[in-house]
Amino acid sequence: MPYTEVRKRYRLSAKGKQTAREYSNQYYHTVVKFDAEAMAKRRVRNTQGYYKRHYGLAVKEASDLKSRGCWICRTSHGKMNIDHDHRTGAVRGVLCNPCNLMIGYIDRSEKFRAEIAKYLNPENAIAV
Repeated sequence: MPYTEVRKRYRLSAKGKQTAREYSNQYYHTVVKFDAEAMAKRRVRNTQGYYKRHYGLAVKEASDLKSRGCWICRTSHGKMNIDHDHRTGAVRGVLCNPCNLMIGYIDRSEKFRAEIAKYLNPENAIAV
C-alpha cells in the first residue's frame, strides 16, 4: 500500500483525529492564535496564494482590477468579485455582488434565455 494511502487511513482513524486535535490545541490555540504578527503574515500569504491559484493574478493586479469597479453597473462600492469563466478559468472582469449573482444565474439558465427575453419584453405585460 502506498505511503499516502496509509497516511490517509491514519488521518481518518480515531487515533489520527485525536492526534490532529491535540496538535491543533497545542500549537494553534497557544502559539499562533495570539501572535498578531504571525496571523497578519499568514493572512497576506493566503491572499497571495488565493489569487494566484484561482485566477493566475498577483495581488496588485487583482486590487487594480477591483479598484475600477463593476464592469456592468459601474458601481465602485461594496464587495467586488473577480468574475471568471468556470469552464476555461479565464478572467472576464470585476463585478459587484448583485451583478455577479445575476451572471451566475444567467449562465446556469442558458436553455431559458429565450423565455426570459420574452418575459422581460414590455409588449407581454399583463394589464392590471
